[in-house]
Amino acid sequence: MRQTFLLFLVFFSIISTLHSTKSDAANDTKIVDLNPGESVDAYFEVNLSGKLFIYIVAEPGGEACADFWWIKWPFGRNENTGRFCNEATLDIPGWTSLAISSKLRAGGAKNRVKIAVRANEEVAYKQTIKF
Repeated sequence: MRQTFLLFLVFFSIISTLHSTKSDAANDTKIVDLNPGESVDAYFEVNLSGKLFIYIVAEPGGEACADFWWIKWPFGRNENTGRFCNEATLDIPGWTSLAISSKLRAGGAKNRVKIAVRANEEVAYKQTIKF
């Protein structure tokens, strides 16, 4: 178990370095475990726009794939983004898709996978109040 974790850690370090040109302004990486038959929250935002960079890793011999979908508020609408393997880049839903807030969910894994999510985000809507 410990060796598997170290393998994942080394892999994500390499991927982060190799993809640094893709996500230079990205924040810290969030890593979540996804087991078969489960779904997990991969990302949550309020009033943000930008891009998500997703990396999926499976244990040796496993399939590094998962299904992803957005849950958008205030209406609680679901938007299927598709099934991705190894890596994906998604736009963060914003005001143009009538989403004040949204959560990215992942599921549908055939075996245990780890999902790393990095975001290049900024505030979507700003209002200046003058006195």
